[in-house]
Amino acid sequence: GFVPHWSDPNAVPHVPPLLRSFPIPIVKHHEQQDVE
Repeated sequence: GFVPHWSDPNAVPHVPPLLRSFPIPIVKHHEQQDVE
């Protein structure tokens, strides 16, 4: 699946884990809708 660079802890180390983890389920949910 596609993971935006802003969700990558290595790309954005200053972003809190909570903010990093939050968008991921939304992106994956959007992916599932897009695939289906």
